This record gives sequence, structure tokens and C-alpha cells, in this order.
Amino acid sequence: MSLPDTASLEALSLAELRDLVGVLVVEVRRLRSDNAALREADEAQQATITEATITALRAENQVLRDGRRGPAVAVRQRGPAGGR
Repeated sequence: MSLPDTASLEALSLAELRDLVGVLVVEVRRLRSDNAALREADEAQQATITEATITALRAENQVLRDGRRGPAVAVRQRGPAGGR
């Protein structure tokens, strides 16, 4: 939406100014609505990303825990089996 320059605004009649204000109000409402929709979409996307990150970190944590248990269990099993 393009606005008239300042000099043109000075030349507008009261009725034309009211019309222009009406157009501006409609545009502001549309932009607010678009902004709200974008915020909601962003929040939903952030929640999805957060959940995916948490899931990946939990899986990585479990792999690390399993990796630490694996060699420790193997060492304990070899100890008594070796007769020491």
C-alpha cells in the first residue's frame, strides 16, 4: 500500500482523509492478524524443534549410558571367569 506524500496529504479533503484513515485501520488490523498467525506458527515450530531436540538428547544420553555399562560389565565378567 502506498501513501501519498506529505504535500498531497495536505491537499486532501476531510472526507478523503477519513477514507485514508479507514484504509489504514483495515491494513493495521490485517497486519495484526498476520502477525498473530505467524507467532502461533513460530511457537508451534519451536515446540516441535524443542521436542525433537529433547528426544535426540535422551537417545544420545541412553547410548552414552549403555556404552559406559557395556565395557564395565565386560570387565567384571572377565575378572571372575579368568579365575583371579
